[in-house]
Amino acid sequence: MRRRDRGTRVSSDGAVRLAPSVGLVEAEPIGQSVQRELGVPVVVDNDVNLMAAGERVAGAGKDVDDLLLLHVADGIGAGLILDGKVRRGASGAAGEVGFLPLDPEPAPAYGGVGPFEARWSANAIAERVVALHPGRRPEAPVSELIELADTSAAARAYLDEVLHAWARLIVTCACVVDPGRVLLSGAAAQLDDAALAKIQNLVSAKAPAATEVRRAVLGGQAVLHGAISYALSAAVRLPALT
Repeated sequence: MRRRDRGTRVSSDGAVRLAPSVGLVEAEPIGQSVQRELGVPVVVDNDVNLMAAGERVAGAGKDVDDLLLLHVADGIGAGLILDGKVRRGASGAAGEVGFLPLDPEPAPAYGGVGPFEARWSANAIAERVVALHPGRRPEAPVSELIELADTSAAARAYLDEVLHAWARLIVTCACVVDPGRVLLSGAAAQLDDAALAKIQNLVSAKAPAATEVRRAVLGGQAVLHGAISYALSAAVRLPALT
């Protein structure tokens, strides 16, 4: 699964819920169903956790045991790895950072979309880019916003708002889980060096411990690397990410 369904949650038994874009709201035991059909063990997880696992074994996190991957797409989600293992929480909801009410007047949550991601996701940024520069809907909204910021004061101001919002989110996560390294994925990986440096400075000024901010490097291959790492761990009993 390459796209992150807004609010998608996968429990430890492979049940999927809060995936409105594919028509799943109540828990659906996908893992059990697939295992019955195939007759082999099946592990089910959301794509952001798989991305984090992939970056941990083959990407920008392969030299650390603790990291948080922040993925910005239709929604905003995080994959958390501590002590070399993916952490999902009691009900599989760890990383649902798009639901954090971090803005003074948070946007209302609706249809499985949290207040933070309603305002600062790639979709929300794309809508503002269209308002700033009427025309076709941008396929890479953050890249286009950065380009517009070179010539538009309004675009520069909005880019600054985006960077401050994402930095608030990173600092909030750093205060709770101290990941040491944060990888920006999806639309957030479109930031140029100057914007990335600004986020790093904002985070360094507020986070209680050293928190390095980098781009994720595997792109769409991160999910595949993560899935392979899960399968190998289960098959040959390697130190388990799962």
